[in-house]
Amino acid sequence: MKHMIRRGASLLILLALLVSFLPATGLISRVSAADKSTDIYQLPSRTLNDAGTKYRQQMSYIIRSRNGKIIVIDGGYSTDNLDANYLISQLKTITGKEVPNVDAWFFTHNHGDHVGAFKAIAARMPEKVTVSAVYYRFPTDAEIDKYAPEADRASLKASEQSFRKHVALMKKADGTPTDTVTVSARHVNRCNSTFYFDSVQIDVLMTCQEVFWGCDNITTKYSGNLNNNGKAYTSQTIKQLVEADFGNNTSMVFRLSTMGQSVLFMGDAAEPEGLMLKYFHDQNAANSNKYFSLKSDIVQMAHHGQNAVPKSVYVAIDPSIALWPCPDWLYTPSSSSGLTTEYTKKWMSELGVTNYVAKDGLKKVALNDITVDTTMVIPEELKALIFDATYYADRYADLKRAFGYDEAMLYAHFLNHGIKEGRCASHYFDIKYYISQNSAKMADYCKGNCEKGMKHFLKYAYLESELTGGGAKKLSMKFDCKYYYNNYPILKELGLKTEFEILQYFITTGKAAGHKAAEDVVTLNNHVSYHTVKHLPAVAATCTAEGKTAGKQCSICGLILTAQAPVAKKDHTPVTDQAVAATCTTEGKTEGSHCAVCATVLVAQTALPATGHSYSSKVTTAATCTNAGVKTYTCANCDHSYTEAISATGHTPVTDKAVAPTCTTDGKTEGSHCSVCNA
Repeated sequence: MKHMIRRGASLLILLALLVSFLPATGLISRVSAADKSTDIYQLPSRTLNDAGTKYRQQMSYIIRSRNGKIIVIDGGYSTDNLDANYLISQLKTITGKEVPNVDAWFFTHNHGDHVGAFKAIAARMPEKVTVSAVYYRFPTDAEIDKYAPEADRASLKASEQSFRKHVALMKKADGTPTDTVTVSARHVNRCNSTFYFDSVQIDVLMTCQEVFWGCDNITTKYSGNLNNNGKAYTSQTIKQLVEADFGNNTSMVFRLSTMGQSVLFMGDAAEPEGLMLKYFHDQNAANSNKYFSLKSDIVQMAHHGQNAVPKSVYVAIDPSIALWPCPDWLYTPSSSSGLTTEYTKKWMSELGVTNYVAKDGLKKVALNDITVDTTMVIPEELKALIFDATYYADRYADLKRAFGYDEAMLYAHFLNHGIKEGRCASHYFDIKYYISQNSAKMADYCKGNCEKGMKHFLKYAYLESELTGGGAKKLSMKFDCKYYYNNYPILKELGLKTEFEILQYFITTGKAAGHKAAEDVVTLNNHVSYHTVKHLPAVAATCTAEGKTAGKQCSICGLILTAQAPVAKKDHTPVTDQAVAATCTTEGKTEGSHCAVCATVLVAQTALPATGHSYSSKVTTAATCTNAGVKTYTCANCDHSYTEAISATGHTPVTDKAVAPTCTTDGKTEGSHCSVCNA
């Protein structure tokens, strides 16, 4: 019986492998792209010079991922729609669609031979192509004012505004406006710096932001000669070199990685950007978890191959293939032209590089899988943590159509195709997230090869040094080993020391206990860009101020993920302020009101003047002939009183007549006395 079960399981696995190579028919759909490559198309110029005798230089690339995602880089001139029409025709051929959709359109810098074709499409024929999102980082007005030559500032600002207006004319396939993504270099800010499009990973290594940092922070004076720099200059700072060629030296530099191979696109980067690239490349030696190495398998020659980055940059890149976006007159210039392409070609020859030159016509470069040498074997105890058959089937409709929820067939697909394709089979382990969101060293190591990333995880998940050495990884949007370990002391108490042990504990115990194993992360642009969520709390409205709803913001780059909406101010809660009657000596108040919550006066009380006293008087002590009297005044309203002295009346004299003496009595002379007091 055991042999029959084992044999049946083997047949199921074999069937899974066979089904993955069948064409889509009925309920069985093709679920693997193992036989496909990621293709890079270098488009030649179709725009002639003013004399109509030579093609102009330009830059235009189309990348088709193994599963059909389309990426465009720059595009060429706008003149007479020639580059635009050629680009559209190639997009139609590559996609097989009458109205092709560009999943991502990257712009290295804002020069006409790079953005012109896009602007021609947007202004004159936007119905012929749809664009999901554009990706760029052009200088801001403030940066232009600070770093660009004064004579160029107005035109640079106008050009940037014009580009944004053209982007607004484009639509996605569903008719909604095309998204705009402002990118950042990976070592400065991870958000909007690493992007996945199917099997293609793009890491931004430099933007104008780093160039301007160099202007402010690197004071070294450089000198170059033709042999080493393709251009001669003496004792120039980064800032001076940038000012001499501002537009080209604000080019975005990014690396495309897929299937274990990498392609470095440098736009029109010239000397100062080359010096900055080498500066950051050298930092990689000391801090490879933050800074990228320049080493790449393929390089797009900077500035069409002449007057560009120094030789040392190409030596650091050490490519096997060079893509030259240039016409014949630039690749093989006349001796009197002043062009320095011959020096650059010599460098490539010394490096043993194969050159693909746009002058020779449309060129397709196929990037095929570089597979891991050993068979992928996942330990059973780890399989239970990183593979969930139901999740895998529900996440990928093609797998559910082909296999339903058959665990053996789904697991066979995951081992043999899913890992290579970067498919995710669990909430808690996502190979693309693991590769792209941990370190530049990891991205350099894997170069888009998900098998290699899985091998790395299988090795290090069991090593104690990953945790104790501070290297514990983010395994998915929902599980960050370092975050979980640092926020739950129980893990240390239990003596858990490896990524495997900690992930196992979370799935078997921590999740049920309500543990949170990672910061909140959201994705934008169809899971292309990751942002770590900082929750913005709601603010209650008051009587005096609007409130806000809760929102979300990226804690790394500051991007508002969910805007806080205003909440209208509340109505006041009125309380009556009672009237106060005026008195003889104090003011009164009219009735008013105020808010019981915020104390704001709603109806102001007005002052009532004091009424003044109303006195009546009476004599309380009568005056006499010799003594003053007192009069008392009393207010009829408040009983306030005061006294007033009454003067003495003085005597009232009466004559006492004289009396003549007699024989027996004395007489009196005439006198007088007071008739009131008899004095």
